[in-house]
Amino acid sequence: MLYIPTSLGALAAFGYEERWKSSILILLPATLFGISQVTNIEIFDKSEQVTDLNQLNLIINFFSSLISSVLIIYFLISLNHRSETTMLEHEKSLNESNSELSKLNAELDRFVYSTSHDLMAPLSSVKGLINLAKLTDNPKEIQDCLVMMQGRIENLQKFIRDISDYSRNTRTSISSQTFSVNKVIRNALENLQFYPNAEKINVRIDVAADLQITSDLSRFQIIVSNLISNAFKYSDISKENQFLDVKVELHAGNLELIVKDNGLGIHNKYLENIFEMFYQANEKSEGSGLGLYIVKQALEKLNGSINVTSTFGEGTTFLVFLPLLSENKILKPASHTI
Repeated sequence: MLYIPTSLGALAAFGYEERWKSSILILLPATLFGISQVTNIEIFDKSEQVTDLNQLNLIINFFSSLISSVLIIYFLISLNHRSETTMLEHEKSLNESNSELSKLNAELDRFVYSTSHDLMAPLSSVKGLINLAKLTDNPKEIQDCLVMMQGRIENLQKFIRDISDYSRNTRTSISSQTFSVNKVIRNALENLQFYPNAEKINVRIDVAADLQITSDLSRFQIIVSNLISNAFKYSDISKENQFLDVKVELHAGNLELIVKDNGLGIHNKYLENIFEMFYQANEKSEGSGLGLYIVKQALEKLNGSINVTSTFGEGTTFLVFLPLLSENKILKPASHTI
């Protein structure tokens, strides 16, 4: 009967992960027991005569005890393994949640600091211009102050819109809606028609005339508006033939949006950081630094992605991949220039 605790010890020694080794060692005592029953090998001297019936009972009891004991220990080891696995999964999930929470807290601190600074800066500037205007009776100087105040207020309005887009993208659930891609692009362009030097940019749109897609309209508007406005904002006025190309195609249930310009471009060393919150890679930057960050966050909500290639002084190309929420249809192709 010493073979049974030996088998159980082997099972417990290796544990659940190496149970195949335990199985091999369990066979060893059972094999030795079998050998001891069919041969004359005796470890201990027998003190009494063993009948055939007693021998059969011994074998039956041995294997019954061995199997039942092994099953009980195996069940306990399996139960312990499942408990450990569940605990490790919970610990991993907790660590991921803590990591995400730390990241969110860091972003929140940075957001609050940058937001308060960017809100105060134009207000302080407007206040200074008001005081300056009070000190002069020259109509031209007053007019100049008003123009500068208007510019500061427009920057403030743009920053507030960016904050609104950021909040809406963070807190709003995904909403499925069928809409016209052309209409979204044209609305974005109409909002920029009075942008300085906008009339000098040759906008070329290569989109099916009545392309209907099903996606989140609000987030798609944010993506398109920010990418197009960036092309206007960082256009190169020193170039005679300024252009902006907007192209949309459908590929295997995915929408591919390409926004390409020949503006100022971005240095390679800045490319990996342009999607970070409040990051501004260009000295000409007057915005909040939230635009591309919001674009990427919106695409992550929609399981999409964005890539950028740029050559400083030559231009920038953004490539957006967006999975669509249902089957989409192109009614007729068209290509036009604005």
